[in-house]
Amino acid sequence: MPTVSFQAVTYAKDTSPHSWQQVAQGKSDLCHKGMLHAGKVMALAGAELLENPELVAKAKEEFDNRRGGETYLCPIPPEVKPSPLR
Repeated sequence: MPTVSFQAVTYAKDTSPHSWQQVAQGKSDLCHKGMLHAGKVMALAGAELLENPELVAKAKEEFDNRRGGETYLCPIPPEVKPSPLR
C-alpha cells in the first residue's frame, strides 16, 4: 500500500493536538495554507513516481530486502467470510 508521511505546519506553535484551540484555528489562513502545501507535496510525490517508474522499482527492491524473505500471514483464516450487509 503506497503511503506518504511528512509534517507540515497547520496551526500555531505549541497548540495542543485534539484541543478546542486547534479546532478554533481550522478556518485560519495559516491552517489552509498548511493543508494546501501538504496536499501539493503529496500530489507531486505521486506525480514523481508516475513519471519515474525506476523509483518505484527501487522502492520495491528496498522493501523486499528489508523484509528479509518474510511474507505476510493474514490472521483471519481463509475460510472466514464477511457477513452480507442487510
